[in-house]
Amino acid sequence: MKKFSSFLLFILVAGLINAQTVWENDPYHTRMEFRVTHWLVNTVSGNFNRAEFVVDKNREDFTKSSLTFSADVASINTNVDIRDEDLRSPNFFDAKKYPKLTFKSSKIVEVAKRVYDVSGDLTMHGVTKPVTVRLYDRGLSKNNDDNTIQGYHVRATLNRFDYGIGTENPISEISEKVEITGDFEMLKR
Repeated sequence: MKKFSSFLLFILVAGLINAQTVWENDPYHTRMEFRVTHWLVNTVSGNFNRAEFVVDKNREDFTKSSLTFSADVASINTNVDIRDEDLRSPNFFDAKKYPKLTFKSSKIVEVAKRVYDVSGDLTMHGVTKPVTVRLYDRGLSKNNDDNTIQGYHVRATLNRFDYGIGTENPISEISEKVEITGDFEMLKR
């Protein structure tokens, strides 16, 4: 009887462990991009060169998963050095004082097949606000090394004034709304 109880406990624990799989982004196949309107006539885009996205995925029910994201603010890149330095300065992100931006999920709701609204807290420029991002599950595939990979695409719109970013710049110069898109190729940890 003792052996049977031990075996049953082992099966239960193994099942719980296997119900979650941790995935992290492949930095070579990750892009976190933002877009703003400049002087009402042009779109300026950029990205964060160093970003980390981790999904603690519940294989049975994705809505029971958890997601975290962080980006190194100093890695901001718009391909214009003078603009990048301005964005890193206290005029905008103040990267020395606030070196990371982070997101941690608190709720995931399926809105269509493999499409989710992910709510959580975004901390940027020393301000934490609740946000909801749209996440698209692009499914599984195999890479050249025969590793299973998972793809995700994320979209959101933020108001930069909510985070105190670039408040000296009027919306006629830089739009208050910032469009965010992210593409992540994930590997099992």
